[in-house]
Amino acid sequence: MKIVKTLAFIAGLTAFTALPAYADGLIDQVNGITFDNKGHPYRFNALLIGRDGKVTKLLNKNDKRPASPDFYLNGQNKTLIPGFVDAHSHIMASGEDALQLDLSDTHSLAEAQEKLKQFASDHPTARWILGSGWNEQRWHSATMPQASDIDKIVNDRPVWLLRSDGYIGLANSLALEKAQIKPAQNPDKTASIGIITGEAIDRLKQAIPPLQPIERDAAFLTIQKILLSRGITSATDMGTSVDDWNVMRRMGDLGRLRLRIKSYAQGIEPLLSIAGKYPTSLLYDGHLSMSGVTFTIDGNIVSRHAWLKQAYSDNSSQQGSDTLNDTKLRNLMSRAAMDGFQVAVQASGDAASNQLLNAIDELSQSYKGDRRWRIENASLIDNGDLKRLSQYDLVVSMQPASYFTDKAVIEQRIGANRLPEIEAWDDLLDHSVQVTFGGISASPFETIADILDRQDSLDKKDKKLNRENVFSYYMIQPAYAAFAEKQIGRLMPGYYADFLFLDRDPLTVDNNALRQTKILESWVGGRQAWSHN
Repeated sequence: MKIVKTLAFIAGLTAFTALPAYADGLIDQVNGITFDNKGHPYRFNALLIGRDGKVTKLLNKNDKRPASPDFYLNGQNKTLIPGFVDAHSHIMASGEDALQLDLSDTHSLAEAQEKLKQFASDHPTARWILGSGWNEQRWHSATMPQASDIDKIVNDRPVWLLRSDGYIGLANSLALEKAQIKPAQNPDKTASIGIITGEAIDRLKQAIPPLQPIERDAAFLTIQKILLSRGITSATDMGTSVDDWNVMRRMGDLGRLRLRIKSYAQGIEPLLSIAGKYPTSLLYDGHLSMSGVTFTIDGNIVSRHAWLKQAYSDNSSQQGSDTLNDTKLRNLMSRAAMDGFQVAVQASGDAASNQLLNAIDELSQSYKGDRRWRIENASLIDNGDLKRLSQYDLVVSMQPASYFTDKAVIEQRIGANRLPEIEAWDDLLDHSVQVTFGGISASPFETIADILDRQDSLDKKDKKLNRENVFSYYMIQPAYAAFAEKQIGRLMPGYYADFLFLDRDPLTVDNNALRQTKILESWVGGRQAWSHN
């Protein structure tokens, strides 16, 4: 992206978000819905907001309104619900992706090649062509693309295209050369030439020229607008770097931070550099804080980097592997826990979650109190470990949107007999495990409808997840997972007035209509932060 274009882009977003603050506001005549601490809906007709941007009171039709509030808005009976809280996001990486070639809407390799050709033509000075979002499942292809598929379109500049799951990428020959990666060095021996996974991705990324600060600012403002347009008013940023934190602080200093961000550092060194010895306080009126750290045991199932107890069904020589041995994992978790930081560990496979549970078994003897150890991207958990999960105050963070996108390839990887064990949230809820959902897709309502469709297909009478409470797993539960259950996720006195206006009531329409729900406005702290107009 050219610097001139970036400056103009930032100026445009700044003007969009420069909104006045109101005091003692009344949002009246709404079809208001919030949820209690068990996820049950509670309806109201009006919302009082104080000077601090927090809810003062919920009103029903017969309740007396203040005579002359400083700010009044007639909601015209539109539906109002709490803002979504994304339990697992990668804010800056997603922002950078949003400034690059978007292949998420391509339905064939040929279509992706045409978009690549046009993007390269539109950006003649770009040193690298970067993009993301492709998925061979949407192309109805049984095979992965290859470097040669890209070379025939662009061969004068390195090209790096990340798959939609973020764990697999496609590089052209020049990008492989720049990163000094040979096909034999790719851990996945079955991969097509140009397909990169695991540690090779880190090597390739190191060869890409870093973004300038002004470009990073543009990336943040872009993803902030996108998330707000999806109804996400708070996000848990997993893997915050020092550079990421500096961008967020800069946006806060400039008054451009609208999204609430609960930050988890990418390892011990960034944690100590950013937060020091203790979790940070709430900064910028509750918009930013760092209270935890994240570590990674394994990758995901699609890339065959999830660490499994049994071999992959489509490659009997692979079970994935751990990136942290038992001792190192315990040492890292202990170092963070001793200073009161929350620990979140990515453990996708059943062997990885078993290793993490063993570590928690040991550390819980030393670190008492409300720790809320987090298991991130939990995809496959052994039935024998389900009871162990409920022994501690754990949080299991899952990503249903990724499951629905990659269901076909996941079945190839682990087999049809193990597929019911993937994202088995009902089994977790049966064992009273704290579950939260993250990784919200372009349409959170579409993912929620997919969840409900799956629940409807279950041959089970007592389903713990249903139409009434499913929203709480994208609101109340992510807030609880981040120790923010008294701040966000609900609309109650003392909570931040973060809410959405919708074009329909999501609790009364069928699943097909739920998918079509439109977000009209997103409000954060009693201020309009995004509008579809």
